[in-house]
Amino acid sequence: MMTAVTAGEPLNILHTIDLNKLYPIVRCQLTLDQALDLPKLYQALKTIGQVIPEIYAGYDLENNQWLIPDTRPQRLVQQVASEVNIDALTLDLETGPQLHVYLQDTKTGHQVTFVMSHILTDGAGFKQFLYLLAAIYNQGSTAIQGLKNHMDVTGLETLVQQQKVGTLKPTDHPSAPLYLPTLNSQATTRQYYVNDCHLSKTDSQKLKTWAKVQGVTLNDIFMAVFGQLMQSYAAVPEITLACPTDTRQYLPEKERQQLRIQNATARYNTAVTNDFTQPLTATIQAFHQQMTMLKQDQQFLQSIRQLLTLAKTQPISALREVVQQNYSVRPIAYTNFGIIDASRLNFTGCTIKHCLLTGSFREAPAFQAAFSSFNHEIIIGFNMIGTTEEINFGNALLQQLKQNLQLVTTL
Repeated sequence: MMTAVTAGEPLNILHTIDLNKLYPIVRCQLTLDQALDLPKLYQALKTIGQVIPEIYAGYDLENNQWLIPDTRPQRLVQQVASEVNIDALTLDLETGPQLHVYLQDTKTGHQVTFVMSHILTDGAGFKQFLYLLAAIYNQGSTAIQGLKNHMDVTGLETLVQQQKVGTLKPTDHPSAPLYLPTLNSQATTRQYYVNDCHLSKTDSQKLKTWAKVQGVTLNDIFMAVFGQLMQSYAAVPEITLACPTDTRQYLPEKERQQLRIQNATARYNTAVTNDFTQPLTATIQAFHQQMTMLKQDQQFLQSIRQLLTLAKTQPISALREVVQQNYSVRPIAYTNFGIIDASRLNFTGCTIKHCLLTGSFREAPAFQAAFSSFNHEIIIGFNMIGTTEEINFGNALLQQLKQNLQLVTTL
């Protein structure tokens, strides 16, 4: 079968660095009360592949392009025994495909895990993909009528050209980064592990109300709570976190309304001087003030400016070096997937009992907290490759983050 080739965009390169440290994926795990209709799922994948054929592709790392040899939906789906750890299965984005769907039986229904390449798309694009797939599953091919997926970066290139270069110092390589201690463990066996905890609907609403009264965002709160906890272990004077942002919101209205399952992410680089013994409210306000300033200056463009500027003239190898300078992998990472819309992510005949959106697997002591919200509950999750002791530590961090978020509304 002849292989179709489509060119990648510069931002696809962002998540190709340090592949030995961080294999670039976004992951959604759903627990359903009924089994999905397999023929309908296959048909939905076949249909969505007409709009986003790159889900079937292998990624040519050297040339930043997609190689699409086979568009059978069966290639994307694996039915796996319930006791199998799907995250330990081999995943090769260079040979493809860029999407894997794992189905596992539960006592009453299905656990469905979607794993998508972070080279192909970011968290916001992944949510668009899930919403569209669900719409096709529920409504059929009419859901893609007139749809085209847009992967260009012309809007961002215009933003870069229009923005005045500020005086903000690059902070992508902080001198004293956050880190967690390396545990003394005799264990040599490491496993892939995923876990999460939820704030109840009541506690989640309390936090949203408190944020509104205080004039801060939930993102400010999440960053402050997570950052201060990590700082207490690292004992460094600053909380230095990279905060990913969806750049689609800065595009012209027409482009914002388009289907954009693509990498359109950039990052704000924060550096908040903080005494980790001070009240949490002060740290939250400090993050709010700094994020307000960074947003006003569109500082996120700093992380992709050089890449977009040089993309038309420099070889891929040179662009990868540029990414390393401005978009490095940090030992402590933060991401906020925002609201996962339960009215759009649903499958006819099934109820989603549990939804978890996370990023790539980090090898302990590296750690990422992934925040999101589904069905009015705030969720904190993490993926880890670690020993039993390291996983237990990760779970303890998760519970501490939850307790600290609950504490915020009492301050």
